[in-house]
Amino acid sequence: MLNPALRPMSISELLDRTFHLFRNNFFLFAGIAGLAPALALVTQLLGIAAGLPFDYESGYKAGRTGNVSLILLLLSLEAVALIIIYFVGAQLSYGATLYGVSMVHMGKQTTVGAAFKTIRPFAGRLLGISFLVGIRMAGIGILIGISFVLGWLALLAVPLLVWWAIHLYVRYSLAGAACILENTGANQALLRSRFLTENATGRIWLVFLLTGVLNVGLGYALGIPAQLLKMMHQASLTVAVSAQLGQFLAQTFAAPIATISLVLMYYDQRIRKEAFDLQVMMQALEQAGTAQSTTAAAPL
Repeated sequence: MLNPALRPMSISELLDRTFHLFRNNFFLFAGIAGLAPALALVTQLLGIAAGLPFDYESGYKAGRTGNVSLILLLLSLEAVALIIIYFVGAQLSYGATLYGVSMVHMGKQTTVGAAFKTIRPFAGRLLGISFLVGIRMAGIGILIGISFVLGWLALLAVPLLVWWAIHLYVRYSLAGAACILENTGANQALLRSRFLTENATGRIWLVFLLTGVLNVGLGYALGIPAQLLKMMHQASLTVAVSAQLGQFLAQTFAAPIATISLVLMYYDQRIRKEAFDLQVMMQALEQAGTAQSTTAAAPL
């Protein structure tokens, strides 16, 4: 029987399906998304436990009784380590979420451990996709910098370059899903994404915008307690830990929403462009026919 969710969806239907999957599989997606912020949280708490200041402002204050240059250097090294750890963890969580969404959307079951185990061979490809897209974005950033140097030309060039960057990001947004769900390499995944997103960039950008607003709002709401504590006590261990916990909860709860919508958009575009729903139905019929033939041929 064909999965009723495998049909072209409007933006409102896609968002409704996104929240339906997130709500019904909350612990699966929160467990997967929690990897990167958990690694970042542990790293930051270890830094605090080792005696590092909570932030650069605290580092300057601590420098009055010690070597401020050394303290700020250690804080910078911690920041670099956080970026690397979070980036790698985020890529793994992103890939596992893609796989998890695909499974539950197709009516199957999976676990947090199974999702990470399945996407482990794809880790290098996901990093490769991020690297290739990052190079393109860096090139646009350089052009924006050159435009500002040229003065008045920036008034015309910068908006066009920003639009180009957004457009490219949307065109490559389905590359991760194509990589994992179709078992393709990084370059081929980028080409698949360009094909699938052709003539659909407006719909995808609108979904990004709506889910992005939700993510920012959720992150801000969960960060309010830490901000209130900071206003009351200034820099303190309680404020630092509360802020890190707030970021952890915000990223764990909000990150899956955008990724779920991406996978649904991937399937939606495949249905529209490649009749993927009919392919699934034909495969199901073939499997059913094979099973019946095997049963009929079995000796009594």
